[in-house]
Amino acid sequence: SAVRMSDSEDDFMSDKFLAGTEEVRPGLAKTNHQRRIMKIENERAEAEAERVRLQKLKKPHHIEAERREETMAKPISTESKGFALMAKMGFKPGMSLGKKKDENDLGSGIKEPINIVIRNHRGGLGVESEEVERLKKEESTAKVRIEAQLKRMKERAIMADDLSDDYRKRARMASTRKQIIGDIIKSRKACHEMDMRKEAELPEEPWFWPAYKEKKIDATPTASSSAGRYFSREEDDDDVKYHYSNGKEAPREERLDEMTDEILEERLEQITVHLRSVHFYCVWCGCAFTDEDDMDGGCPGPARTVHDEGED
Repeated sequence: SAVRMSDSEDDFMSDKFLAGTEEVRPGLAKTNHQRRIMKIENERAEAEAERVRLQKLKKPHHIEAERREETMAKPISTESKGFALMAKMGFKPGMSLGKKKDENDLGSGIKEPINIVIRNHRGGLGVESEEVERLKKEESTAKVRIEAQLKRMKERAIMADDLSDDYRKRARMASTRKQIIGDIIKSRKACHEMDMRKEAELPEEPWFWPAYKEKKIDATPTASSSAGRYFSREEDDDDVKYHYSNGKEAPREERLDEMTDEILEERLEQITVHLRSVHFYCVWCGCAFTDEDDMDGGCPGPARTVHDEGED
């Protein structure tokens, strides 16, 4: 008999779950999702082949016997004519056969009819029962195996979905982080250019302007120091000095890719406020407005998200 599953569970043996898999030809599956679907389809075919094999093992009289046992296991319906006739004779559900002491006595006789054993072969006693038991045991083992296989398929599908969701989540986070770093770099460049137009000698915050580093040159140059401005990242910071483009001394340039997401968001917000309040400039609009009213009317807001929504 077929394996039953509850309505709340996904039926991984159904055609609905595998709809569209025929379009994925063997050898052409490129994505993990396509490979997973093909694997589930193969396992489904194997399980179906096993079920068909077990069904073919059953002889016609075995199938007939199963149906007969199934029918005889059901109690007689209260709506049948036979039950109605017995009820007129005083029979009640649950009552046994035989003489009763009184009307409330349900009796101690048999409550079920004697089971009919039909012999349709010439084998000795017990031969058929052994064959039936063997088939039942084999079928039970196959059912357990198929159920375990379906369970593994479901667990693998859930695990694959979880991994896929986790990958997409990490990919979104990485993409958002790259966008924030890119926005900070563009904002620093714009801040430096606009502050310089106003003849500012130093930025409002040291990190608002890009800083450049230069190796200190010894008074007596040697072969090892002849590289001048060219040096490796691994060199000690004591041998390096930082300055802005106007020559003013600057603090050590920090690496944005080494900062936490929280610090990056704080820095982007801080420099955005400066650009909008001092220069009426929006890095996402890519232009400067004449005044605050002009900015309020032409700029969606102080964040990338509101600009992206406006494009949609």
